[in-house]
Amino acid sequence: MKRLLAILAFLFASSAFAAPNLTGQWTIHNNIAGNENDQVCELAVTDNKITGSCKSQEDKDLPVTGTVDGNQVTWQYQSDYNGSPLTLIYKATLNDSNKFAGTVEVQPFGITGDFTATPAPGVQSAQSATGASGSGQVSAVTGQWSIHSNIAGNENDQVCKLVVTESKITGSCNSQGKDLQVTGTLDGKKVTWQYKSDYNGSPLTSSTRQP
Repeated sequence: MKRLLAILAFLFASSAFAAPNLTGQWTIHNNIAGNENDQVCELAVTDNKITGSCKSQEDKDLPVTGTVDGNQVTWQYQSDYNGSPLTLIYKATLNDSNKFAGTVEVQPFGITGDFTATPAPGVQSAQSATGASGSGQVSAVTGQWSIHSNIAGNENDQVCKLVVTESKITGSCNSQGKDLQVTGTLDGKKVTWQYKSDYNGSPLTSSTRQP
């Protein structure tokens, strides 16, 4: 089987970004048991895993862990209240706007509330950054994409989750339930990535270029 060179088309319709890009800085407004406050969280998503940190009221960086499952997002961090340890657990369902909201639970006290997340002042969302240069290009590529390909008359759809770090692209594309690791580069407005798969047991490499 010869190596295949597939030219895939990005679909820049609203369905292309199924949800806002979580990677970046967010202002989180909490309303827990009638107590309201704001904090800044710096989030990063790699292979469906959320990392980063949220600022405490004492301006400490509290490490964040979490997951992204489709449009469902969960993350948490540990803090304390008057010396008693507690864990704040955030859950939200993402949509196609540049902000999102959900619930927050404080354990082990069983207290619940809600929150709203908006891009921190001066920070563009992935959607508004599309078409910009520099860091905007990074934001425009990082995220979850619905890819429709037409190769030799055979059409199919797949979901790719891409992350750009210092012009290098990583992530994965889902093919028949398997996550195939992606490598690539971002050069200005030019995007190239590839992943290895197989066809009837024969290895092949699919490459994507977006001029």
